[in-house]
Amino acid sequence: MAGFPAGAAAQFAPQAPPPSSDRHWGIIGSIAPWQAGDRFKALYDARTLDLSGQDLRIGVTRGSTLGNEFALLFVRRRIDEDTTLGIFGGETYVFRPGVRLTGFMAEAYGALVTIGNRAQIGGLVAGGVARAEGFARRTSGLPDAPAADVLTLFARTVPAQLLLRGELAVAFRLAPGAKLRFSGGFDWPGTTVVGVTMMYFFGDR
Repeated sequence: MAGFPAGAAAQFAPQAPPPSSDRHWGIIGSIAPWQAGDRFKALYDARTLDLSGQDLRIGVTRGSTLGNEFALLFVRRRIDEDTTLGIFGGETYVFRPGVRLTGFMAEAYGALVTIGNRAQIGGLVAGGVARAEGFARRTSGLPDAPAADVLTLFARTVPAQLLLRGELAVAFRLAPGAKLRFSGGFDWPGTTVVGVTMMYFFGDR
């Protein structure tokens, strides 16, 4: 009989509510190193391609720590100094310091599997446009070329640069409202090995 009161007390003791799956507004920020080698040179109709850099993204998001998200992001993409792009005809462009792409991107993340109340496995897609700034040196000795003229689309000059991503992701609920996500995959014009994204959803418990 002594065990009955204890069991009843445990049964009716207050328990923490499960994490909310309602959608909330929040803030999001991420950093992602990327690289593009010769296997992506067809995107520029290039002879050789050896690019690398880093993306910085910040914005607003709508979702939850254990649900899906949609975000609008401001993107600043850096192209590393001395990375190169070679075109047919022999010219090779070497990017100067300060080359960057600045623009906006929409991003959608969907969870495929949720593990307990802590982790998710999913994927994301994103797209947007950016403006290229800076210059690239010509190895032939001719004057520098604007980066916007070098970063073509299948050898055609375009008014805005594409921002396209398709990645696999693993996300973790760190605390009420706080979510950490790791992702990697295609990131035009190359790949991101591991990008790190932090989110906070206001009012998510």
